[in-house]
Amino acid sequence: MIQSALTPDYEDYKTRTTTKLKENIILHDFLVDRLIHADVARIQNDDTFFVFEDTVRNMILFWLRDEWIGRNIPKTDDIDEVDGTDSVSHMAEFKKKVVQKSNEKSEWTMESQIQPPNGLLPFRGLSIYAMPVCYLHAGLDGAYMMFRELYVRYFHPLHTLSPHHPSLLTLSTLFESLFKQTNSKLYLHLFHTISSPPHNTAFGWIMFGFIGYLDIEQTLLLWDRIIGFEGGLELVAVLAVGVFLFYEERLVGARTEKEAQYILSDLSELKVVPLIQYVLFVVNNE
Repeated sequence: MIQSALTPDYEDYKTRTTTKLKENIILHDFLVDRLIHADVARIQNDDTFFVFEDTVRNMILFWLRDEWIGRNIPKTDDIDEVDGTDSVSHMAEFKKKVVQKSNEKSEWTMESQIQPPNGLLPFRGLSIYAMPVCYLHAGLDGAYMMFRELYVRYFHPLHTLSPHHPSLLTLSTLFESLFKQTNSKLYLHLFHTISSPPHNTAFGWIMFGFIGYLDIEQTLLLWDRIIGFEGGLELVAVLAVGVFLFYEERLVGARTEKEAQYILSDLSELKVVPLIQYVLFVVNNE
């Protein structure tokens, strides 16, 4: 169990938290809820996760209304989410001003609060982060409580542009430098010869932590190691390099960008652990 809040009765805490969020869904219908419904609807075409469509939808609706999210994600001034929202620190500062203004008028209404309550706006692909959690919990409440912990610790940095590590920017930089170091010839072939920059493909892998790209068993194995290393998001960049090295022979033979993209389009047969070990312990020791 991944748990930030210290409480003598976790089950009671979980029930109270999710009950409040369920009531909020019933009472308040946000315009951005439509974006969530549209994003989750894409799961219908996924053979692995389509059975969890309702669970994922409710988890993201919970996420949107959960003020705990905004209070617990990193408060870095220069964070800029890929979805285009302001940093949470700026949102918090703005909310203080709103509260102060409303107190002066001796009133506090729904309209004067920050919306959505978590301080973040949903973006295309957000529901992807919630999908693997459905394999770990049978019930919605338990699944959401784990999801919000994972989001704050791991998923949020994956879609955040910031010079502070870890973030999408620093992980992409790590991927590129590690790729050049391990196989500069392949990198140059892709980047210069056929004009297919590796980071164009790897960007999606890194941003979503390979969720939706790998077989579900391999996805869970990857995240088991990321969590086990306490913030080991670097493994996402390492695995991205490993994928290119695995397909090296075929990629060297590619003559166009489309050929390279086709070779890298299906990762369902890959084995995560051997690839990570190969990059970390074999290539870097040669």
